[in-house]
Amino acid sequence: MAPPRRRFAAPPSSPRYLALRHGRAIIQAYEERDGLRHYAGGDRRTEKLDEGCVKLRSAEVPGLTFGSYTIQAKQRIRVKKGDDSRKADPSGTQDFEVKGPRFALPEDAIYSNYPPPGHTETLDVLPHVVFNDPEFPWERVGSWDSEPSAGTPLGKEDWDRNRTPWLAVLTFTREELSLSPDELTAVLANTSLKGSTVAQTETFGVDLPTEDLKKMENDFLRIPYKDDIDSVSEPKTTMIFVKPTLFNSLFANYDDKGSISPRIGQKDKTPAPTVWQHRFLAHVRSMNPSGMAHASAEDVVVNRDFSIVVGSRTGPLLPLPATQPNKPPATQIVSVHVVSIEGVEKMRPFPLDTAKLKRVGLVSLFSWTFECLPPESRTIADQLSDLGLSSAPLCATIPTSPATPTPVEARIQRRLEDGYALTKYRVQTGEDTVGLYRGPLVPKAVPKRNWELLSNSGTNLQILDKELGIMDISYSTAWQLGRTMALANRAYTTALTRVRRAILNLASDSAQFKSLELANIGITGDSRESLALSLGKVLRELRDLSSTHKKEDVDLNQHWFKQLGEIPSLSYDSPAVAYHVEDALHTAAKLVASTTDGPTEDEPLDVVRPYNESNTPYSADWVLVLRFVLDLYHLVAIPLHYLLPDMAQLPVETMRYFVIDVNWVDALIDGALCLGNQGTLSLKGADEQPQDLVRSSIKAAICDYFEFVIKKLNYKPPVPKFGIFIRSQIIAKFPDLRLDARPLQDKNGAPLLLRHDIINKDLMAMFFGDVTTLSKGKLEALTLTLPPHQQSFTAARRVTSSEVEISYKKIYTQPGHDDDDDRRVPIEAKLSWEKSKPRADGRSPVFLWDSQAGANDARIVLVENFAKDLYKSLQAKLNLDPKNPGFDEICPTAAMMAFQLNVAAWQLYVNTTGISPSNHLLTYPRRVLNLAAPQVPRWPSKRQHAAFSNFEESKRAPGLRLTMRPAYHQRLLPTELIMEDFQNPDLHRRTKDDDDGSSQPWSLVEPPSPRLSITSLSSCSELEPPQMMTGTPEFECTTRPAANPASLDIPVTSKKQDLVFSIIYQGKGNDFLLSSIVITIKMLNVNGFTNSTAAPKNPQPGRSSPPTHASSSVDLDANPPPPNDPNPTPSADSDDWLFETYEENRAFMVSNVRFNVRVTYSVKDSALKLLLVPRSMSGWVRAKEFKPGVTDMSVCLVGCRVRQVAQDKDVVVAVTPVYTNSPSDDIPCVVRLRPGASLEG
Repeated sequence: MAPPRRRFAAPPSSPRYLALRHGRAIIQAYEERDGLRHYAGGDRRTEKLDEGCVKLRSAEVPGLTFGSYTIQAKQRIRVKKGDDSRKADPSGTQDFEVKGPRFALPEDAIYSNYPPPGHTETLDVLPHVVFNDPEFPWERVGSWDSEPSAGTPLGKEDWDRNRTPWLAVLTFTREELSLSPDELTAVLANTSLKGSTVAQTETFGVDLPTEDLKKMENDFLRIPYKDDIDSVSEPKTTMIFVKPTLFNSLFANYDDKGSISPRIGQKDKTPAPTVWQHRFLAHVRSMNPSGMAHASAEDVVVNRDFSIVVGSRTGPLLPLPATQPNKPPATQIVSVHVVSIEGVEKMRPFPLDTAKLKRVGLVSLFSWTFECLPPESRTIADQLSDLGLSSAPLCATIPTSPATPTPVEARIQRRLEDGYALTKYRVQTGEDTVGLYRGPLVPKAVPKRNWELLSNSGTNLQILDKELGIMDISYSTAWQLGRTMALANRAYTTALTRVRRAILNLASDSAQFKSLELANIGITGDSRESLALSLGKVLRELRDLSSTHKKEDVDLNQHWFKQLGEIPSLSYDSPAVAYHVEDALHTAAKLVASTTDGPTEDEPLDVVRPYNESNTPYSADWVLVLRFVLDLYHLVAIPLHYLLPDMAQLPVETMRYFVIDVNWVDALIDGALCLGNQGTLSLKGADEQPQDLVRSSIKAAICDYFEFVIKKLNYKPPVPKFGIFIRSQIIAKFPDLRLDARPLQDKNGAPLLLRHDIINKDLMAMFFGDVTTLSKGKLEALTLTLPPHQQSFTAARRVTSSEVEISYKKIYTQPGHDDDDDRRVPIEAKLSWEKSKPRADGRSPVFLWDSQAGANDARIVLVENFAKDLYKSLQAKLNLDPKNPGFDEICPTAAMMAFQLNVAAWQLYVNTTGISPSNHLLTYPRRVLNLAAPQVPRWPSKRQHAAFSNFEESKRAPGLRLTMRPAYHQRLLPTELIMEDFQNPDLHRRTKDDDDGSSQPWSLVEPPSPRLSITSLSSCSELEPPQMMTGTPEFECTTRPAANPASLDIPVTSKKQDLVFSIIYQGKGNDFLLSSIVITIKMLNVNGFTNSTAAPKNPQPGRSSPPTHASSSVDLDANPPPPNDPNPTPSADSDDWLFETYEENRAFMVSNVRFNVRVTYSVKDSALKLLLVPRSMSGWVRAKEFKPGVTDMSVCLVGCRVRQVAQDKDVVVAVTPVYTNSPSDDIPCVVRLRPGASLEG
């Protein structure tokens, strides 16, 4: 899921916004140079920061915060002296109210959060949330006691620089938020949900109506929100309930020794909670978003302003014990909540009484979960290092084998190395076989085919590999894809039809006029201009008609009749018109694709210039056609499984280079232009196949577009030639990972980077122009930098259960220190505080481990003490020269703390020498896949060590990644390659011994600490939140009588009754693709059915056929009975059958119309089978679309006569979900046969 756009910003006008934006910038620069455009700069919001620069501000308070206001207007009128007619000046007042979110967030409020949902991070991380609006954390007042009018001890200087937000980010473990059933009942005792079945969410929140906040408090619970509930517009909210002990630790005031020192309120002189320490945990960042996939997705580069709120609690400091001996400690799942702290200061007296109160409620505005790793786990720098080592061409890596391959094996291996994949292929006669497919992204350059590509079906683009006997369907698939995408775009299809008609009409008129002119018919020219020019000829012919001396043989009565030649046929397919139509079509297509703008000074008047998206078009329809075609040239909206037919070509945590196959793109364009085919006969005769000459003329016009130099820009329109894929968890964690490719443009000024997209949560794609046009003939530098607004924050350099270690960075507020030799040297390195004893120098502690001795449950950064100690160090170390102070702030600020807590913005420099400037061949050495390396992601625990008995079962195995949708034609590793001793890749550091000895195509540097005002990261050197739904999908299966659905007891009676087989989705398995559900019901006798009929041999007289909404059949795939046993039936002693026979053959879905149900019979299994099939064009439905506890796939079987038993008996019915990408297990569904049960409800 992409992050929201900038507030009030329109989406980019085209997916090719990078190339278009580059051209607009050049034109704007020329206009500013020539005085045609005025640059209005200087304002903080309009000034353009340099690429890679970021500005930090401690707060940005809106003009009016939330609340009620009154406007008072006074008018002063002067009157003449002595005039007492007006006793007073007129005045008036107007009340108004500023409203804002309080108990729920707008959909576009949050831009991103870290760590991302479901990901892993070290225990020292401080989670944070990035808000799309820079003023959002201060739209409401977080602390009234910190205002100068309230007598705050902070001082006016602090108030002018820092403001307390009304939001806080808090981290919790399961034990801190989980409620027992009794506690949940006590919490909801005074609400409208009393007596209802309510469960906590995955992050341990409770959803409830906002109105209930007014009456929630009782002896068990306290909440800080009771005022002005009636004016709130949000109908619902989510609350979490923490223990009073933890609440007291979170909002207490701490003295210089780290002990709780209750703050006395200035008004009522009672102990009060403290929230103003959170003013150091919220700040604003302004940055230039160039090089970022999401933040810069606009037509014009505009500075982005984000507000960031950082948490103050770390993850659990005591790791869980290892699940197995000699294994790393287990990870812990923690929940992060963005809570409202508005009103917390009013909860007095403080601390709260922990003996009486059991819980304190806080409104949770946003929440997610992540896995907290134990100490010494892999860091972001380790992941970037591994990513730099993984560069290679985009093709499947074939494990080496000591045996000599056969010719067929060698041929297949060469095909795989060329980027091909084996895929399912259905021939025209209907048989399924295997085919070779390769997408447009290939590991090395493919020669351009010299073909006249005008296909009408795409089948003539298939290529047979004679050595393998396998069809290469790459280009035919591309043609079909282009045609399908064109049909799906109604605007394009309509515009293409009109363009075709316009070209054909213009060309037909021109060809007809030329045919008449060639036949010496008196009509000349195809336009008014040509007719006017031919008037001289007409006058001469009239003069000749009046000259009788030249026409002695002409009868005087016929003197004025002109002798006409044979009038040719003017039909479209006549030979006379067809002779001229091809040239006329090309001329007409050039006219339709041209611009109405006049020529420039250095252009001749008769040149037809094409429309190039920066001038005025001749045809509005051509604008749509050209835009769609150019998007296809840039591979916009091409499904991922067409680009990457085999995900084995792009393993996890790798970087892959590719070249674009121009032949594949040509086939794609030809398929998109084939609609509205108006065929014309060739000039060779009427027996030739029809040719789409209109399509050929449109292609010629597009070629003219690419060959015409844009005069304002001085370069031809660029087209992607090569690119890079990066598939890594780094992309999921930092979707705005900044890309810096050098040079920015080629020697003609054309942009180099043409597309920069996040295709999937962990997949980034970069498309570049022609590398041969660069000044040095190659890509000189490629740098990946962590984005300034999506970096991580940590509590300290090292955090353990007994000690913290911090290094104070150099933070300058004055320019002139960027080039200092000791810029990266901390002012104080490795400052440590121990839990058990204070520092010898008397410094205030900056971290709180326990709320009670030995508990290790607080894990709170004492921000107030931290900021004061850091401020003193900066003042002492950076202001040694009074004339040139480096840090001149007069008090601690939030921007200072943001810089200190910020983790280094790592940069990855990629070696780009692997791209040859001559033919784009990728010359990186091939690396053999290390199957035992820890880059393989985890499988669900249920399938981790699964073994399959045959190839069909192994094909249904789930993909090796859990964070990305499975692609079509996905190639899976063979079963024997799956590691038995599987490890979590995030629990191990990569060592230098893991390198294979080759040269490292990467370098990793930590940038120096930039100054506070303007930070140049470059010069100083994914979602939709997943719901933790891994594992196999879970279903709850029961059987109920339709007459009494509330009961699970099935009455044993001789009457027929309807049975409901209830199947309700319970959760998990987001990436599983459900193709069907089979309900198998054992029967005593199914011999009344044959393969040719779907009804019993002896149906009851007068019984109607099954209804049309459900179908029935016999399992035709079942094996026939053996010859010596023509009527196999279960023995009477068998205990697993439910029906003796079944005659109705009717079933229907109870409520879910997304599925169809079929009644089938299996002679082999001696069973009745209900087959539930989804109504889907793809044949499957993703489990992610189901809602746990809501999605109901129940089916009703009509007219069942259950077996007669004398005592209570349970019969098991098998429910089998069938997945296209994974094997499945049977789910037992118990049928409770009860002789004493009633048939009526």
